[in-house]
Amino acid sequence: MARPSRRSRRTQNQDIPEEELPVAEAFEEPEEETYEEDYEEYDDEDFEASDEDFEEGYEDEYAVAEEYVEEEVVEEAPSRGRGRNRSRSRRGQATEEESGGSSRRSAGKSSRRSGRSSSKQSGKKSARQKKVLTPEERAERKAKQVTFLKGIAVFLLVVALIGGAFFVLNGGLEHPRLDEAKQILRDQEVSLKRMQEFLDDEDLKIDEAKEIYLAAEVALADEVFGGPVENPNPEDKRIADRAVAIQAYDLMFSFKQTYAEIPRAEQMLAAKESFRALTKRLQNVTEEDNLEGLHGDITDFIVNPADPGMEDNSIDIQARYGKLIDALTGFENRIKDEKNKRYRSATLEVVERARVDTAQLMNDHKYGEALGLLAQAKEQFPEADLASLKRNVENSADNKWESVKASAEGYYLDATAAGSSEDIREERREKAVELMQDVVDNFGVDKYVDEAKDLLSKYKG
Repeated sequence: MARPSRRSRRTQNQDIPEEELPVAEAFEEPEEETYEEDYEEYDDEDFEASDEDFEEGYEDEYAVAEEYVEEEVVEEAPSRGRGRNRSRSRRGQATEEESGGSSRRSAGKSSRRSGRSSSKQSGKKSARQKKVLTPEERAERKAKQVTFLKGIAVFLLVVALIGGAFFVLNGGLEHPRLDEAKQILRDQEVSLKRMQEFLDDEDLKIDEAKEIYLAAEVALADEVFGGPVENPNPEDKRIADRAVAIQAYDLMFSFKQTYAEIPRAEQMLAAKESFRALTKRLQNVTEEDNLEGLHGDITDFIVNPADPGMEDNSIDIQARYGKLIDALTGFENRIKDEKNKRYRSATLEVVERARVDTAQLMNDHKYGEALGLLAQAKEQFPEADLASLKRNVENSADNKWESVKASAEGYYLDATAAGSSEDIREERREKAVELMQDVVDNFGVDKYVDEAKDLLSKYKG
């Protein structure tokens, strides 16, 4: 069924007596209207209450609402409010007749809303009455505030005094070069690490390490560190900070300890240089003139790598130079292999080359040169077996001499024989002389040359 309009509901409820209206409906009104009336009745003095009193007035609004309903509202509503209440009561009754049970539910809801609204208004008013402070209460609150502020002032004064005392005991104002001193320490700590790296056995840079140490001596001798000394004078105004000065002393002590390692590093550097020289000779062992000398140099290195040939019982050689010594392990085998190779070269290659060369010389009747070649090869390669070649050259020279001498003697007999023509005699004599001259010019062996010269004089005469 359609809901009656507001105007029609007012008309229907005009003749219903006010006392017949339900109590809850008599106080039902829109919340916005109630707020308007409440605001109109507010007194400026009510807002002076404290937050604590204001909250107490709203501790239980529903309890207040129930009490308000039971007392049936002691305060008299304004006439304008009653008129509207009557009108709303009539409309409520008409609505109840039309809607039946639904009006009762609406009445219950309206009653609760009215109760809450009234309880809020009553609570607000009672709370506002409690918010008003008497002059004595205000004076007491102000006295508490003053006492609290004085307590804070005293606390701040005590903190200031303690801070001032601490400031004085710690030397007052910060030294103007304190930041610079700290930066110097940071830089030198980095330099110390670099110096230690330069003295490492794997990457020795001794000259660079010495330069870093000298620079550290100058930097840490600054007056802001007071020396540095082990126990800085706290009265020395040049010192930036006593703790920083002590740190500078400790850092310089570490520099000195590292510098003490330089002699050991120099020995290691010398050992590495000797090691590189020996390994280079071993790598080019075929070009080594003195294999025995190379063997001896390596032996001396193993005894004392830092100073080969000199014994040093003050250090553990194997512990310090073990890596270098182990790297030369097997060097004896390499030298022995080269010796065998050279022996084979002397007994095979040299002998074979000498065989070819002497054969060519013997064809040219230069037996003396062939013997000289063999003597030279023997001197260069004592291990070479050249004896058989020498005997072959000597036998060949002797045989050739006997043959040449016999031929020359025959030509000479023909040249001097009775009955030979003059031409035959001249031809035979020239051949005998030619054979002896060849011996004198080419044989190169004294005993044959001397005898050939004698025969040559005979043949020419």
